[in-house]
Amino acid sequence: MVILITGASGVVGREILARLVARADVARVYALVRHTPARPLPRGVIPVDGSITAGESLGLTAAARRHLADVTAVIHAAADTRFDGPAAELNETNIDGTNNVLAFARTLGQLDRVCALSTVYVAGRRSGRILESELSHDAGFVNAYERSKYEMEVQLQNQRRTLPIAVARLSTVIGDSRDGHVGSQSAFHHALRLYYHSLAPMLPGIPGSPVDVIPTDYAADAIVTLACDEFRPGATWHICAAGEAPEIEQLLDAAIEAFHACRPAWRRRAIAKPAIVPLATFERFADTVEELRDTTLTSATRLVRPFAPQLAFPKRFDDSDTSPCLRAHGLACPPFGSYFRRIVQHLIDAHWSAGVAQTV
Repeated sequence: MVILITGASGVVGREILARLVARADVARVYALVRHTPARPLPRGVIPVDGSITAGESLGLTAAARRHLADVTAVIHAAADTRFDGPAAELNETNIDGTNNVLAFARTLGQLDRVCALSTVYVAGRRSGRILESELSHDAGFVNAYERSKYEMEVQLQNQRRTLPIAVARLSTVIGDSRDGHVGSQSAFHHALRLYYHSLAPMLPGIPGSPVDVIPTDYAADAIVTLACDEFRPGATWHICAAGEAPEIEQLLDAAIEAFHACRPAWRRRAIAKPAIVPLATFERFADTVEELRDTTLTSATRLVRPFAPQLAFPKRFDDSDTSPCLRAHGLACPPFGSYFRRIVQHLIDAHWSAGVAQTV
């Protein structure tokens, strides 16, 4: 295989690259990069200058397009993942950028697969069991990011008749299960930090709401396995914790245990667990904080407000199509309790500094 990947400098993208270059059945890996990455790409990866927002040519020179003529697979991992991002900017990257990638893919005469990364939260404000085969709904969305990824998937569906496309939907990626490393922070990490510093008096939700999180290494292993070994045009895969996702109360208890274990002095602070309240109550609290103009509380609330309302729409993501494919290769999502403490330890040791959020 000769593979072109977008979003190569992201946290998950880098992990995908490391796995691709280690495969014997991958001849070359090209990475579309908009500028010189802050960290060098893995050895063996060939960078090509371009951008998914630079039109249907991806901003590539004629010489670069000739080099890419033998690409057989595209892994599209680039995305604007800001939950609080302006809708126009999110749409430019996530919808228009994806259409540009697909247009460029049509020029590749050897192409036999396109694997596009999405998010399980295209389910928006739906509740209950979410199947891999489902997309269309009118339940609405918590933020513009979710909507943009939903519209991206609509475009992917529309083009599946003429391109070999599969979609891999990721749940929330929170860090490496082996060493706890967090490459970038998302709303999940911000909420943990606020809890640690007693700045999270309440969270929206319903008792028993699942919180589906997965390790970075598992996400990358799953994507590469599905894209390279189990690819099927038209497939949609849920890379998630599924039935093993902890309920919100279990997660908060696990956080307390991790705080105690990683920083024994934290116990003396006797910080209460956040109250689980209806969404309307949380929204009134957030509005009141804004009116009071308390700098600390306002900053804290703004960090979690764009995504926290998802907890008020409890859902379990079904992975009945994905899990057998991964099990055939010895892959399964590690139990939450087996790695969560390592991630908390990393965050505390790093003083909760892990860069800008980059999820898919």
